[in-house]
Amino acid sequence: MKRLAITIDPLRQTWNDIETLMIRAKSYGYTEVYFSLSVEDSFDGTKLKEPYLKFLDYSNKNDWRIHANVSYDVLQLAKVVKNDLTYFKDHHIDCLKLEFGFETNDLVSSLTHNTQGIIIEDNASLQDDLIARLKNLQTKGNLKQYAATHNYYVRPDTGLSFDHCMMKTRLFKSVGVEVGIYVNSLASVPFLFPLGNGCCTMESHRYTSALLSVSEVVATGVYDTIGFGPLIPSDTELQDVSRITLCQTVEIPVYFVPGIDQDLKRNLLASVFQSRSDQAAYLVRATQFRHHMHIEPFNCVNRERLSLTLDNTLSGKYEGEVQIALKYLPSQTYVNVIAQVELSATKIVELIHGGKTPFILKEFSEGGSL
Repeated sequence: MKRLAITIDPLRQTWNDIETLMIRAKSYGYTEVYFSLSVEDSFDGTKLKEPYLKFLDYSNKNDWRIHANVSYDVLQLAKVVKNDLTYFKDHHIDCLKLEFGFETNDLVSSLTHNTQGIIIEDNASLQDDLIARLKNLQTKGNLKQYAATHNYYVRPDTGLSFDHCMMKTRLFKSVGVEVGIYVNSLASVPFLFPLGNGCCTMESHRYTSALLSVSEVVATGVYDTIGFGPLIPSDTELQDVSRITLCQTVEIPVYFVPGIDQDLKRNLLASVFQSRSDQAAYLVRATQFRHHMHIEPFNCVNRERLSLTLDNTLSGKYEGEVQIALKYLPSQTYVNVIAQVELSATKIVELIHGGKTPFILKEFSEGGSL
C-alpha cells in the first residue's frame, strides 16, 4: 500500500495554517503526518508544550498516522528504559523516525521489539554501514516494526544524488523494509531555511515541480511513502502527488506537433501505456494503442531524441504502436512523429523503459508550467 505524507511544524506554523493544510491534505488521501521533537524547543521539563499537545490531539482525532522525528536525547528526556515507548504511545505517536544518536545497531534492534506497537523508522540517508545495520536487525530485531525514510534537505546543494538514494533504498527493499522519500514543492519557502529553494530528498528535484518529482519517484517502483517536508504545498501540488502516487501511473509531458488530428490526440491523451519489458535498445515501445485507430502517414521526419512517434498504416501489424526515441533515429515512411517529450522529463522516460510503471501523456504548451 502506498502512503502520502505531509510535515507539520507546531512552533513555526500558525494553528490556522496547520489545520487548513491537514484538512486539504486529508481530502486528497494523505494519511501520514511528520513532525519533529527536540529537547530544546518541544518540552517544558518532561511535558510537551501546548502547541505539540494540540497538534497531536487533533491528528489523533482525525485519524492521521503520526511520525515523530527524534534524536536519542529525546528518548533520554522521556526516560525510556530499554524499549518501553509508553511515553510516546500515550501521546498517540505511531512511528519514531530516528535522527541522531542511534548509531548503535543493537539499540535500534532492541527498540523494534517495543510492545507498544510503535514503528521504528530509521533514517535511510544517514547509515554509514547499512549492511551491518540490516544484518543486525535480521538476527536481533523485529523487521515487522521497522521502516526507513530518507531525509529532506532544505539547504541548496545538500540533497542526495539519485544514484546514492536508490542504492540505499534498494538495500532496505532487499530485506522487505518499507522506504519513504520527500518530493519538492515550488509553491512554498521552507520554514527551516527561508533563503533556500525547495525541501526534497534528491538534489535533482530542488528546482523541479512536484509533478515531475513524484513521477520520477513513482517510476522507480521502490518507494512506499511519498511526502512533503516542512512546507505548505499548493492544492495543485497536493493533488498531483496524490494522483500519481495512488494510481502508480506517471505523467509524461509532451508538445504535440501542429496539424495533428484532434480525434487522434484525444484518444492518445485518454490512453494508459506501458513500455514492453523486453527493452529495445533505442526506443521505449508501448503496444497498447496498436490497431486502436487507422493511422495515415503524417510528418514522417527524422526522430530526434525524445520524439514521440506513432506507427502508421504502412507498418502493418505494428500500426498504432507508440514509441519514444532514446537517441536520434532517421525518418521512416511508416513512423509518424507526433510530439516531443518535454526535456525535463528525460529521467522519467529512462525509468519507464523497464516496463514496470504505466504512463499517460500530458499535453504541455510552450510557456506553460509543470
